[in-house]
Amino acid sequence: MGFIIVIIVLALSAWAVLATVRRLRQMKAGLAWWLAFASLLAVGCGAGTWFAFSFEYQVSPEMRCSSFPLPLAFFRLEEGRWIDFITPPHVMYPGLVANVASFVALALLPLLFASRMAGRRHSQ
Repeated sequence: MGFIIVIIVLALSAWAVLATVRRLRQMKAGLAWWLAFASLLAVGCGAGTWFAFSFEYQVSPEMRCSSFPLPLAFFRLEEGRWIDFITPPHVMYPGLVANVASFVALALLPLLFASRMAGRRHSQ
């Protein structure tokens, strides 16, 4: 089940990035648009990398998760010790890529919406 969710997140993230690139090409965007794209891409990569590899959050007093938005490692407090439950490698590695890609896509969404609004104003 986890692998299916990873594939869905990767597909949605890829769609958002490709839609942004396609929109910028379609409107023959200038240098400012492409600089904004590169900047947001770098911000998304940085945030996604941090959230995928370094972010850990406590779900309950006995449970912690690591990686976001898809949790890939779980820690449960049992008899005063944290016991780890790590997802299998076939889910873990694509999951890390999906976590980074989701932040890249989220960072680029404002640019996609802004380019659509600019295109609508320009066509009217």
